[in-house]
Amino acid sequence: MQISVKTNADQFAKQLNDFARRQLPFAIVRALNDTADRAKWELTTALPAIFNAHGHQPTRFTMQSIGTRRATKETLTAVVAVKGIQAKYLALEETGGTRVPSMNTRKPSAKALVLPGKAIPLDSFGNIPSGLVGRLMQRAKAQQAAAHAGKRRRNGQQDTGLVYMSGSNPNNQRGLGGLFKRMAGHHLMRLIAFEPSESYRPRFGFHDRIAKIVLATFVERLKARFQEALATARR
Repeated sequence: MQISVKTNADQFAKQLNDFARRQLPFAIVRALNDTADRAKWELTTALPAIFNAHGHQPTRFTMQSIGTRRATKETLTAVVAVKGIQAKYLALEETGGTRVPSMNTRKPSAKALVLPGKAIPLDSFGNIPSGLVGRLMQRAKAQQAAAHAGKRRRNGQQDTGLVYMSGSNPNNQRGLGGLFKRMAGHHLMRLIAFEPSESYRPRFGFHDRIAKIVLATFVERLKARFQEALATARR
């Protein structure tokens, strides 16, 4: 996920004398890099507002997702891009679409997406707290094992333990795998869902935001850098 900033100064160079023409490549390179730096700073600064979901902030890793590749006199191209690993999970935030388990950047072999239910408290970044799913799964399996061994509470006492259901479980009328808490009246409250997919709507606006910054910045920086080059160059 990247956008390149290029320039073709041939027409402008034809209007210059030899001395000024020699300074132009230096000015262009500096203006391109100024523009790329500005784009990186503005977009990074905007990330908390872009990805603020119900008061949660993007992780430090996401805040470090925007990178640049510097322009040189040979390339006359600067690049602003989302870094590799971050680009994998932010791509759907740019384009929209459907996320599936194989897109898991930490575990591509995952069989399902692990999504929180409304009753699960999230961390400050809007994620399921680390280790929580494993602990809940252990508790659910231990309670189910105890139930199968005949240790479930009886004599009118309500069982309010955790229940694990696979998506293929015929008793799971919701048709979803996950971890549930057994409530009074035999109701189940979903804590964690194991889903085959999740839909995304585009909200990043990476390309549009960078394009606006480039249009607002490059020409101004080129003028300034060209004047600096003329003022400091030796004749």
